[in-house]
Amino acid sequence: MSNLKHINLSDLDLPEFEAHNNIPDQQLIEISESIKKIGVIEPIIVRKKNKRFEIVAGCIRYRAAKLAGLKAVPCITLSLRDDEAEIMKVHENLKRVNLDHVDQGNTFIMLQEKFNMTEEGISQIVG
Repeated sequence: MSNLKHINLSDLDLPEFEAHNNIPDQQLIEISESIKKIGVIEPIIVRKKNKRFEIVAGCIRYRAAKLAGLKAVPCITLSLRDDEAEIMKVHENLKRVNLDHVDQGNTFIMLQEKFNMTEEGISQIVG
């Protein structure tokens, strides 16, 4: 069972093993700026561990939220064994597909056509 609630950043712990050890500072800053503008869109996945919460998925969001000055973030708490948590981390990091340039372009065209957004307006949103 899972539940969604805001958890203080001070109550969250990074996992022992983190796949994203080399995220460029500029990328973290960009994510942080996005969070400042519209908040954390996708909740961080956590599990209870030693009376605290361990991040299962969302370490970059956690770091960016701290950089943005947030005090709490939306989290989904799952009851996971160690092996289940590690498998979820692998899927989170290896199976996520970013939009390619064609899909990005189609998305921007949709924003222009559906919401009459300008290129400048879109660039302000997506950076």
